Parts: sequence; structure tokens; C-alpha cells
Amino acid sequence: MLSGDADAPRVLRLSSHDAADPTYGSQLQTRAVPGLAAEGSPRTRYTPVTIRLEDGTHVALRRPTQHIAELAYGPLAADTQLSLRRAPLLAGVGLLQRLDEDALRSRADPDDADGDGISGRARLVLARASGERRLGRFGWQAERPSLDEQNQAAFHTDIGLSTPLFPDGYGDCTAAQTACRQAPDGGSPQYDKLEIHAQLTEMLLRFVASLPAPQRDAPSPAGQRGEALFTELGCAACHVPAPGSDPASAPTATCCCTTWARAWPSVISTTTPATANGAPRPSGVSAPSAAACCTTAAPATCKRPSSGMVAKRRPARRASAPSAPPGAKT
Repeated sequence: MLSGDADAPRVLRLSSHDAADPTYGSQLQTRAVPGLAAEGSPRTRYTPVTIRLEDGTHVALRRPTQHIAELAYGPLAADTQLSLRRAPLLAGVGLLQRLDEDALRSRADPDDADGDGISGRARLVLARASGERRLGRFGWQAERPSLDEQNQAAFHTDIGLSTPLFPDGYGDCTAAQTACRQAPDGGSPQYDKLEIHAQLTEMLLRFVASLPAPQRDAPSPAGQRGEALFTELGCAACHVPAPGSDPASAPTATCCCTTWARAWPSVISTTTPATANGAPRPSGVSAPSAAACCTTAAPATCKRPSSGMVAKRRPARRASAPSAPPGAKT
């Protein structure tokens, strides 16, 4: 867990040209078991910023900048970008799997042909299960094509456990971290030398897919004004209130709620040139819209339940971590 804000655990993702940092992997690990070193200690600095609204009002904000102290394996790559993330909500996430792919693709408007000031494109990612390029649906930047892969990626990256789609027992440890890679893991011969075998990932998929979506508050004058403003500002261009579903793509569990109350990240806005930390944005990843209201990919403004950062996989003596449902982080 990063400093401050104990009720909103976050992780620090690392990326270099759309890939992981060559030394520290895809996510900073702030804990380690005895005999091994945590990768580093993340810090957030804030710079005061004042902006002027259209009506002349001035608003004081803070711009965060991330940095890492006490790096255990030398410096990061020169082009590695740091991205602070809060865990995405699990409630109702099974509904995202049921969104019709043609409906998602129809929302793409990379050249802003309709002139609404919002440009979005469908993000295609490589699916580990099939090796094919599929539509991204899960994660802050739609980096996972299926709920099953999202769950298994959390086991692998957050906890360092091997799964059918991520069979390496050392988790996010890179070749530069030889002691971590050489440490014993908990793979079981009766389960294809995995720690989280296929039966467990299937049970987890059914459980997560069955979680109901959050219920909306009872209608109120303030809520109705907010909903009208949401549409007026253009937010509904990205966060469609009732997209179509595809029953054939539903997970094996039946979702308890059929109200589409979530935003969908598969078609993503690309109207701003930089990420939240000011770094140039890689192509095909999410950004706020021109109206600054499509904020699904802005974790600094959302409260999401999840565990904090945990150790990389050191199975024989794994460090304890705050408990949370697996798959809670991206």
C-alpha cells in the first residue's frame, strides 16, 4: 500500500514502450520475504496548480508526481513511466464480459467523425488463451480481453502465484532478480505444477462473474440534475447508460443484476495527449475526453476496494498481505 490514504490502496505500475520495466517488471513490489529485498519505496509529491473555469472561477488543485526511493536493483529504465492506480471495482464486472463486441466497436470514432469533440478507438490486445488479438474489456486501460485473464493476471502480478495462463512461479520478478527467480515455488505436481490450477480459476471466474452491480441511489432532484449534466457535458458519449449485451459471451455464472450502471473501457477516449502524471500517452490507451468527464481511467478520483501492494512470489516463505478478493487489481 502506498503512503497516506489508508482506505484506498493503490499500486504503482511501470511501463516502458508499452512493456514492463526490464529490471522491475510491470508493478512495483513494496514487500518481500526474509532474505529478499523489496523493490523500492514509492513516494508522491504534489505541486499546487490553479485552473480557471469558463465562468471565471479559479480552482486550486494539486498535480501528483510519482517517484521511487530505495530502489533495490539499480535505476529504472530511462523511459519507464510511473502510473499510480487504484483497484477497479469488482461488483458487476461480469456484465462487462457480456457487452456485445459489435456494439463496442460501433462506438469507435478515432477521427471524431461526428464532431462531438470526443475521439475513441477500440483497443485490441493479445489474448493469452488463444493467442489471437481480441477486444480489450478489463483494467483501467482495457488491457485484458476476458474476466478469466484479468483474474489470473492479478494472481500472477499482485501475489506471484502461477496459473494456467501465467505458469511462471516467480510472478513479476525479472531476469535481473536472480534470487527471486531461483526461490522455490508452490507448484503442485498433481495440478500441472501450478499453484492456482484450472479448477480454482474456474471457480473464481464464476464467483466474480456473479457479483451484482452496485445499485443506484433512489432518485432525487440533485441526482436528476447530475444525470442531466452528465449527458449535457458529453460524458454519455463514452459512458453509455445502456449498451447492448451478448448472452453467448456471458461467463458460466448468471449475473445477479442486469442494469448497466458501469462505464465500459473498451472504446476509449484519446483526446488528451498525456497521462495523469504528465508523460506522453502510448497509442491506444485511455484518456479523459475533451469535456473532462469520461474519467473511468482516472483512478485518483475514484474510491475502489482492494488490497495493497504485496510481495512478489516467494512461495516457501510468502509475506502476508492485506486480504481482498483475488483479481481486485490491474
